[in-house]
Amino acid sequence: MIASLLSLETPLGSRLVRPFFLVGSAFSVLFGLVGVILGLAIMSRTIILGLTLVLLGLLAGVAAFLAVRILAEAATILFRAEARAAAR
Repeated sequence: MIASLLSLETPLGSRLVRPFFLVGSAFSVLFGLVGVILGLAIMSRTIILGLTLVLLGLLAGVAAFLAVRILAEAATILFRAEARAAAR
């Protein structure tokens, strides 16, 4: 298995897209949850600011998830194009 990882004959990039996507998705969900939790903590002092932070935390989590998804799809497209060009 290590020999196949060290050889340059098999493409490794297409196998790494899914794990990086899963890790990035987990971080984006955690990022959104931290924003929501901070918003709820601030809500004990000011309702308006707390609601704003909860909304921004949710939006930031969704935006980060979409960015990770778009980057993973772009990497997949690039690796497929490279594989097609190498096959010619």
